[in-house]
Parts: sequence; structure tokens; C-alpha cells
Amino acid sequence: MFLSAFANAHGAQMEFETDEDGRTHHAREVIRLEKSRIDLLARIEHFRDQGEALHTIGQHLLIVDNGPDQAAKYLQKARDVGAAHGFFSVECRACVDLGKIAIQEGRQEEGLDLYRNALAAAPLVEADEGLYELNVLGPLVEALLTKGGGDALEEVAPLIPRFREAARAESRREVMANGCCHQELLSYTCSARLLELRGQPEEAAEEVRALLALVREHKAAVQAMAASVRGAVLYAVQVLESLETLVLEELFDLCKLLSCIS
Repeated sequence: MFLSAFANAHGAQMEFETDEDGRTHHAREVIRLEKSRIDLLARIEHFRDQGEALHTIGQHLLIVDNGPDQAAKYLQKARDVGAAHGFFSVECRACVDLGKIAIQEGRQEEGLDLYRNALAAAPLVEADEGLYELNVLGPLVEALLTKGGGDALEEVAPLIPRFREAARAESRREVMANGCCHQELLSYTCSARLLELRGQPEEAAEEVRALLALVREHKAAVQAMAASVRGAVLYAVQVLESLETLVLEELFDLCKLLSCIS
């Protein structure tokens, strides 16, 4: 299709290089510093800080190591500290990262259980404004949609509106007063994917049209986060193309929209 070819051509312009050596060096320094604090924090019973340090080490080990085994050990320790001392923020974030590792290694059910545990902990996070719940719902919804099947779709159906409301709350925060967060856009693609899996292509098209309307409404903010938005827009293009009901005016409008975020 014309739009897909157009989108792929613009995709080449999105590639960029990262300073892997610098990133790895920074990660190693963070790991070294945090490891030097762990025992002291435990001795003086600063358990929240200890859990945060363990979690930080686990995250940065994912950057410097070829495999996730060492990272998982520290993330599990962070989870244990958080659970033992009631620091739900530590437990929640550790479970999300452990869930991602499990999903990536093909342990789907274990990953889903870790995400569910994180979601149970998220509302209990101290001094939280819903951001923890938002950051759990995204990967959980994605994992359930990827799994598919009757039980997974039944579980994910009520989570998608919850994900969208949490994302809208994030968009309304002062820092996002003139825009929208990428999770709000993602919530529309999740809803459309669910409808497609249920055999409702017309309803899925309505969801992606709502997504595109949101992108147009907040074009300035969308341009600032082009990399994360582009995938959502390309999915919208795919859904609309599959219906084969695109009119010429809508086609040109989508081309212009892709140009703005590429």
C-alpha cells in the first residue's frame, strides 16, 4: 500500500546512533556506587533506600551484561526488601522489571503474574499520583494482547479503559498541560487491537481515528516525542488500510501527519 511504503521511507530518517560506550561506562559507575551503599543502608535500617539501590543496580546491569541473570537477582532482592518493609514503590517497580525479563525469556505466565503483582501494589504506593499504575498497566495490557485467547482478552478488556484514564490523568498534569503523554495514544492502539482480535474491524477503525485526532490536536507535543508516537500512527494507518475505505482526502491527510512526526 502507498501509505505503508511512505511510512517506511520516513522510518529511515528516524534512525540515530547512541553512544553505547558512554552509556555502558555510566551504568558501570552507577552500579559501583550503589553496591558500595547497600550493606551500610541495611545496617542503619534505611530499607527503602536499600531497596531503591538494589533496583537501580538491577536496571543498570541490564545495560552492561549480555544476559539478565545478574540483573534479575538484584531486582528480586529489591522486591523482597520492598515487600518485607512495606515499600510498595520498590516492590512495584521491581516486579515490572522482573516481568519484562520473564516475558522476554518466553516465560509468559510468570511474567503476567509479576505484572499482576505490580498492579496490586501500585495503588498502595506512598505519595503516588497514579504514575505507578500507569507504568504497570502498559506492559500488562501489551502482554495480554500478545498472548491472545479468550481468557486473556476477557482480562484485558477492563484494563484498557483503566489504562486510558491513568494516561489522561498524566496528560493533565501541569508538565503536560499543553499536550498528551504517549501512553494516552498507546491506549487507543490497545483498544483497537482488542477490537480487531474480537473481529470488529469497523470499531477498531473508529479507535484509531480517535487516536489520529488526538495526534492532530496536540501536534506540537507529538513532534517532541516523535519516536514513541510514530509506531502508534503507523498502526493506525495499517488498520485503516485494511478496511480499504480510505478516501483520497484522508490519505493525503495521513501522509502529512506522518511527515510532521518523522
